[in-house]
Formats: sequence, structure tokens, C-alpha cells
Amino acid sequence: MQWTPNPAVLSIQRLNRLQNKLDLMFADVQSGATRVVMSEKDPCWVGVSDDLIFLDKKEQFVWTSERSGYLHAYLFDYNGRLLYPLTAGEWELSALHGLDETAGWLYATGKKDGVVDQNVYRASLDGKSFERLSQRPGWHGPNLSPDFKHVIGTFSDAKTPAQISLRKTDGNLVSWLEKNENTALSQFAPVAPQFLKVKTGDDGTLLNAWMMKPANFDSSKKYPVIMFCYSGPGAQHVVNRWEGSRYLWHSLMTEKGFIIFCIDSRGTGGQGKKFKNLAYGDLGKWSTHDQIEGAKYLASLPYVDANRIGIWGHSGGGYLTCMAMTKGAPHFKAGIARAPVTDFLLYDSIWTERYMGLPKDNSEGYKSTSVMTHIDRLQGKLLLVHGMADDNVHLQNTVQLQNALQDLNKQFEVMYYHGRNHRLSGGNTDLHLHTLMTEFFMENL
Repeated sequence: MQWTPNPAVLSIQRLNRLQNKLDLMFADVQSGATRVVMSEKDPCWVGVSDDLIFLDKKEQFVWTSERSGYLHAYLFDYNGRLLYPLTAGEWELSALHGLDETAGWLYATGKKDGVVDQNVYRASLDGKSFERLSQRPGWHGPNLSPDFKHVIGTFSDAKTPAQISLRKTDGNLVSWLEKNENTALSQFAPVAPQFLKVKTGDDGTLLNAWMMKPANFDSSKKYPVIMFCYSGPGAQHVVNRWEGSRYLWHSLMTEKGFIIFCIDSRGTGGQGKKFKNLAYGDLGKWSTHDQIEGAKYLASLPYVDANRIGIWGHSGGGYLTCMAMTKGAPHFKAGIARAPVTDFLLYDSIWTERYMGLPKDNSEGYKSTSVMTHIDRLQGKLLLVHGMADDNVHLQNTVQLQNALQDLNKQFEVMYYHGRNHRLSGGNTDLHLHTLMTEFFMENL
């Protein structure tokens, strides 16, 4: 719910349970009467971005929609009539960040200049002008002042921690608030990811990926590989953005002689709604398939030891690790599944039903997506990790998998963290967990 500029009119967004129809309604606060102003529909699901901005001086509003196949901003009147698009093209907006009605500019972030980057843009409210404000390749985000004359801008890239600057809204620098020139980081000289595209062997689809090689890389040697995975619907992990402790741990593992690799499967974000919709109905289909495609690509490289490819992930990545080690066997020798979903019948209905539909309507999809369906195919060394106070992916997921593997006499390892939630943080957990992960891959790859 959101107020319109008229204090007697409240806007309401209503989503059906299947989440494939979104209505924008106006409600009279005195009578309670409502009318549907406009609706968004999709054959799979409607992405809800909450990007709704009302103009003060006209009965118009800005709304983002994927109706063109890509998320863009549109100008509508109060009768739901589309006036014209404010942005367009075969690229995605990320989010709206402000509307300067007086100057006539809409501010947004998006991926017009590359899927792995995020830039700041502004579009004129007459639909005639569009310009990029951020300059450096990487990941940008704006926090605009109330008068839209200044912006606190955040920036990072794959090898640079977050930097914060004060700028004019045209992008010109006023001053640095935190340049974050980390001398300790430069002392260790961690390696930077190299971005690449991998062509799948089935139909030649190009998937975004990155690779981190040891600083003393020798192409004449054979290296083990650790794949990092997630690939949830609309998500992106192949991005030119600072990834904090995960990046630092990956850098540590390159020092220990591993190549680190990540690939975004079909169904992930940044490439339009048609690409995302491939995840619909079976969350494990393309995500697992394309991790295998990544493993096959690695195996084709002369400097990769195809018999020593491991995989790990957290939450949805924990799920994908379990699928890779079972449905995706025998391509992975070892895997670490942290806080994994093992059956989506156990997960949040609002999230699961968005991408899978109702269980009664898609029983085969739920069966195919479940790790439990494929556990008899488990090969390699599997380590399960879960926080015992996880209120997101409940502990039941790992316990259920553990019991089923024991019934099949399938060997695995498990680590529980007492009192820890989904983030697996607090106390000495982070150090203990990453020590565990390091030793597991050192021993099994």
C-alpha cells in the first residue's frame, strides 16, 4: 500500500496466489470503494519490484514492468493509460531511486552497459533523453538528496571494497566520504576474477561466468577447481562487485593451488524475463544442467584436472550443490552444501509457489526439483552444514536428507552450529566454518 498525492486516495497492489497477475488499485479512504487501475500478467510469474512513484503536479505515475521482456520504466495516467516508456531496449533496469519532477528527471540503476555491471542512469520525464551518470565499470548505487542536487554514491568492483562519494547528480565528484584504500588488502594482493562467457554444449547458449586463477598460475600444470554456485531465479552471482569474505576465502584457496569458478545458469537475472522464466516449474532443471555444463567446460581446459572438480554453495547454492552431487553425478568429486533446501515442499510457500506453482498442479515438477528424488545417485564426498536455529531454511531440510542417506548407507559428513541462524554467523562460527571448508577441499580435492 502507498499513498497517492491525494490524501483521500490510497494505492494498493494486489497479487494473486499464483503470482502471475498483479493489480494496481486505487481505494477511496472514505467509502472503501476500490477500482483496478491497471494489471500486469505473465505466463510464469510477475516480478514485484515496488517501483511506483507518483507525480505531485499531474495525475500520473511511473511504474516498472517487464511487459517488453525486460524491466523498464513507464509513465501512466490515473486511468491506467500508458502514456509512453521512459526507458527501453534489450537490457534491464535494476531499480528506481528517485524522481525530480521539477527538473524532469527519473533516476535509476540498470544494466544497459553490461550484465555484470550496474550503473546509475537518468531518464527525462518527456521520454526523449537518457544518459549514464556513473563512469567506472563496476557496481554503482545512488542515495539521492531530497532536493536532487546531490547524491551519495556507492561503488565497488570485483577487487575493490565499497567506496562512498558525495557527487552532484550529474555524476561530478564533490568529495570522497570513504575511499576505502585498504592497505591490508593490497599487502595480500588477492587475485581478481576474470569474466568470461561459456557456450553450452546443448544449444550454444552463452552463460556468464568468472574464474580466479592462482597468482603463480602455470598453464602447463593441472589444477583442481572449486565451483561456487547459487543460480536462483533472477539472481546473479557473476557480477563485477565486491563480495567481501567470500571473495577473500576464494582468494585464499587460489593461494592453496585451486582455481575458483562460478557460472550463472539459465533462469538467473540480468538477461530479460524470457531467460528468467526458464526456471519456472522445475527449479533444479536448468540450474543443475548448467552447473554440469560448467564442469564440462572446465574439464575441456588443458590446465584443469577433470577428476578434481568440487562445488559449494549456501542456501539455494546449498540446494544446487546437493543436486550437483546427486542428479549431476559423476561430474563433481566433492561438495559443501551450507543451509541447503532439500525439498521445496519444506520451504516458504510464497517463494516456492512463485516459481513452481501449486503442489497439486505440478506434482512432477516438485518431485523432479527435490534432492530426495535423486539421492540414490550420490557420488563423491558431501559435507552438509546447517545452523540449528535457521528460521529461513529450516533444519528439517538437512535432517531429512541425512536420514535418507543413512537409510541408503550413503556416506557423508555433517556439521551443525548450535544457536546459529541462516547466516551461520556469531561467535567463532565464521572462522570455524571456513577452516572446515578449507580442510574439506584440501583433503578431498
